Amino acid sequence: MLYSNQEHADQICIDSPGGQLTRAELARQVQSCADWLRQQSVQRLALLADNRPEWVVVDLACRLAGVVLIPLPPFFSPRQLLHVLHDSGADLLLSPQPLMPAEAITCPLQQLQAWKLAPATPARLPAGTVKITYTSGTTGNPKGVCLTDSLLDAVVLALADAVRPLQLQHHLCQLPLAVLLENIAGVDLPLYLGARLTLVPCQQLGFTGSSGLQPDLWLTALHRYQPDSLLLLPQMLQLALGLLAAGQQLPASVRFMPVGGGKVAPLLLQQARTLGLPVFEGYGLSECASVVALNLPGAEKIGTVGKPLGHLQVRISEQGEVLVKGQRFPGYLHDNRADHQNATTADHTASAGTSDDGWLATGDLGQLDEEGYLTISGRCKHVFINSFGRNFSPEWIEAEAQTAPAIAQLVLMGDGRPFNVALITPRGTRQQVDAQLAAVNQRLPDYARIHAWLALEQPLSSDNGLLTANGRPRRQLIGAHFAAEIDALYEQFSASETSAVTH
Repeated sequence: MLYSNQEHADQICIDSPGGQLTRAELARQVQSCADWLRQQSVQRLALLADNRPEWVVVDLACRLAGVVLIPLPPFFSPRQLLHVLHDSGADLLLSPQPLMPAEAITCPLQQLQAWKLAPATPARLPAGTVKITYTSGTTGNPKGVCLTDSLLDAVVLALADAVRPLQLQHHLCQLPLAVLLENIAGVDLPLYLGARLTLVPCQQLGFTGSSGLQPDLWLTALHRYQPDSLLLLPQMLQLALGLLAAGQQLPASVRFMPVGGGKVAPLLLQQARTLGLPVFEGYGLSECASVVALNLPGAEKIGTVGKPLGHLQVRISEQGEVLVKGQRFPGYLHDNRADHQNATTADHTASAGTSDDGWLATGDLGQLDEEGYLTISGRCKHVFINSFGRNFSPEWIEAEAQTAPAIAQLVLMGDGRPFNVALITPRGTRQQVDAQLAAVNQRLPDYARIHAWLALEQPLSSDNGLLTANGRPRRQLIGAHFAAEIDALYEQFSASETSAVTH
């Protein structure tokens, strides 16, 4: 347990609207919670809670007591949450409210209630599993990724080596703690480094649901808490740039803003750097316990996701897939292949897995340059092949469209077609969208350009089933849902216009 380094027991390590915790007070609460978990004979604990100190206490107590923790993302739908409870075999739920009929028991933690569950025979876990993080996936139910102590600690130690020269002292957690990236880089890393972390309920930071964010509340919170580091998603970077363009300012205290969770357009990063934002793109996988590669001050190359962390090796397969080797990923829940010993790269076009020589097939397409910087170009299974035989990743074009302020959402369509069209949730007028798409197209080769677009009346979301819980498009479902509208877009173009697209 890396957090248990108690060199400065009286040092404040957690700030929250409800008060502060020193390292010694945190250790006492963790020990008390671990003792309670042992008394209750808990084996697998599901945790649904906002960003509060109790979340951290439960997380660390589970590690101390040998209880498997199943974090429940607050943006999962009720159906997804019930699936996770049944799928994981959780025998205790800590949550403000029960998610299913259950026996209430006394809980020693404020803000939470405890509910005894009666799972069916739980699935066997890979050896050493201490945490199951659920990925939302692009289709179907969330999938449980099993993680071990040694894997989690390896990532924290590697991140500590990478960021220690920055001397970061105060991190604001703004992604839900059930998101593995914030759990590892926003909680475990600051605690290990002796820094302070601030925990604020997500709603007070302006977050609503899985993708809503109120800019004024968000900016007010940043100025109130004055962090020197925080984690960004690509859409949050867009928001920050919009605020700066409107004459607002982020607090001068912020010195390190890693951005990940999706491909980021290089032009967007260049704009951020021109405006003085300390934004650094990175890349990670749940199967690698979050961060794999990261740009850093003095070691960055815009357009790449940085160099791999020191505990990992990365290479590119003959098919262009990114392969990672390091601390072993033990497996998925319900995966009958013991430790993935017999897996092959071909098995992993849908999800990552480890081959018999220890290389994890990520399912991502990428390149490594001569200096060791990694570039991610898209997902293997998302490659479009247009009717002229050109191959490309839609994520590339969708990332380029992030530079268009008039576009709130864009999903590309064009697999098997002569040219691309887009489904767009506009933020501006049609004329503004047209002008900004034209600017995006100027940066793209002809076969990748967007030739027509449809304005959506309602945003795509996880609530309507067209986005995953973490905001990725369910491309097949979107295509089926808007099939008639997409066909109509193509019909608007004459055969002569079509034939010129890629010539």
